Amino acid sequence: MCIRDSVIAIYEALKTNNTLTSLDTADCNISREGAIAIGELLKINTSLARLRLGEFCVDDEDVKIICKGLESNKGLEELNFDCTKIENEGLQALCSALKINKTLTRFGSIDCDAPEMIKEIIISKSIEPIE
Repeated sequence: MCIRDSVIAIYEALKTNNTLTSLDTADCNISREGAIAIGELLKINTSLARLRLGEFCVDDEDVKIICKGLESNKGLEELNFDCTKIENEGLQALCSALKINKTLTRFGSIDCDAPEMIKEIIISKSIEPIE
């Protein structure tokens, strides 16, 4: 089983887990299937409070899938979503999810061309930035 498959299995298992509160899967090179698993996890799991997805390779479609889960999440307090390939559609989806989500209190920075969009939302919702 490769690391990618292992990460997907972890996300699948966390759908029913109510113990784990923090997970760091940075640098795991998440696939489309991984993005789907993350999005579904975020819709269901309420005990995961901190999630680091930093520095993994995704495209706008993957970001949109993850953000759909973030919109309805009811437990995540801290998200570090430091991606290098988020473009306009993904950035719009992330902005929308941040506006809708009611539980995030901390959010990690994005390495993209339009971080001002995110900064404005973070400030308006009093979300603490993760540097």
